[in-house]
Amino acid sequence: MQVKLTILQTLAFTTWLINMEFNKIILCTEAPKNTGLAYYYYLAFRDILSDEKVVLIDEGDRRYEASLISRAQRKLNYLRGKSSVEKMNQILESCDESGKNIVILFNTANIRLEEIKKLSEKKYIYLIHLLSDSPYGMYPSRMQLTFQSLPLFHMVCIFAKALVPVLYQMGASRVERVPFGFCKYTHLIAENASEPELPNSVYYFGTWTPVIEDWLVNLKGFDLHIEGGLWKNAKDKDLMTIGTKPNPHTDRNMAAMARKAAVVVNFTRASHGCFHTMKTFELTAAGAAVVSNYSDEQVEFFKPGHAMSYFNTKDEMTACVKSLLEDREKNILLRSCAYQEAMKHSYHERAKEILKLFNPDYEN
Repeated sequence: MQVKLTILQTLAFTTWLINMEFNKIILCTEAPKNTGLAYYYYLAFRDILSDEKVVLIDEGDRRYEASLISRAQRKLNYLRGKSSVEKMNQILESCDESGKNIVILFNTANIRLEEIKKLSEKKYIYLIHLLSDSPYGMYPSRMQLTFQSLPLFHMVCIFAKALVPVLYQMGASRVERVPFGFCKYTHLIAENASEPELPNSVYYFGTWTPVIEDWLVNLKGFDLHIEGGLWKNAKDKDLMTIGTKPNPHTDRNMAAMARKAAVVVNFTRASHGCFHTMKTFELTAAGAAVVSNYSDEQVEFFKPGHAMSYFNTKDEMTACVKSLLEDREKNILLRSCAYQEAMKHSYHERAKEILKLFNPDYEN
């Protein structure tokens, strides 16, 4: 019955959304303030619409590297329903009850099934779930919540083509594919900015996992730099040192660091289907020379050898890096082509794509 009701609600909401007759867009995330996908979309929707029409609900000063006690307290508040109810109330308080509101939850925004159901029942809310992870790469409890809640959303947005039929089969009433992109205010660096300042450096931006460590061991012969969390867990002492030491010759901004580097290595993760990643667009928009494991979805946006250098094996990865270090002309050309291709994929464009899902004739 719930699925049937959701379909009927979707049809009803489409009537007013076709004419863009909504009062507000409320974005809700469990990320800290000024970070993450929801924040990038907030900046984009704000520019396209107005400050008054867009609201972002985040988790303030939350720290990913918080103490065990802080993380346990946060988990307890969620299990008791306290944080979930508070977030739901924030959403409801932000809505215009006399009009229509689009509410987008990013990866359920750490809201429980009970509160998601209550939001879905509000006649003035069109509820969207924007998934930035493959459900099969989530923790079991999050995957279960994701699948259980699918029928409660009027629409689910997913970044990968292959996951669209999966979400339909698991109960979603409407699924749309919206790829990742880059934030103009966070990742974009002018094409005429300075050339690479670290001419032999090879960078990796990402959290430690045993699989990624196993790959990066093969790059220790280069001037390797690692920026990301949990590298204190690396078994290889050299990688642990590289991943935990400060880099005094760079700043903390990933885009600027990627631009300065000679080569940046990126990986699509096996646990998330090896589709494409947020960094697929973030690194190229920064003007980096990107080497990445091959995936059909990345090739959809960046042609092999033209805008990105791809590999399948560890030997191929090493060869790609070496080639771009030794051939400066090839390196610069790859950066330029990737940069030009990336310009079509900002979150401003993605936000317009979402608006066009309701009104195909929408033009900003």
